[in-house]
Amino acid sequence: MSFLFAQTLSWVYIFYSVYFKRVEFPFREFPYATKLSFSLYYMIYPAFAMSFELTYPKSKSGVRIILHYVLF
Repeated sequence: MSFLFAQTLSWVYIFYSVYFKRVEFPFREFPYATKLSFSLYYMIYPAFAMSFELTYPKSKSGVRIILHYVLF
């Protein structure tokens, strides 16, 4: 669920960024299909967000939580 949620958020954000010409991707995996970067916003960022949630410390220790945020 976290992977799909992160994928949805990143797609909406980058779609509007490309639509309003705030960002342009010179290298695209599918240049004829879309103007978006496929690997970054459909695979890398959602996997990063999912691994952040899966490795989040269960203890209430503030030091471990702060360290987790710093590492990510």
